[in-house]
Amino acid sequence: MTNEELVAAIQAGNKDLMDQLWKQCYGFIKLQAARFLHRWDGSNHFELEDLTQQCYFGLCEACRTFMPGQASFC
Repeated sequence: MTNEELVAAIQAGNKDLMDQLWKQCYGFIKLQAARFLHRWDGSNHFELEDLTQQCYFGLCEACRTFMPGQASFC
């Protein structure tokens, strides 16, 4: 399934698909977290894995507010 199809199914109530969506988006999410750390965290207050795990909550919120047809997901 595409990310958009997974999000549509999750929005329709199939919350079990969040794990699959997370796995599909994980590489992109980890890359973005690493870029953030490289650019903004000169003080090393964050660990890459901690920030990546926190991104899960952002993924959940993005899933909740995504509007199909307006943009791609991830």
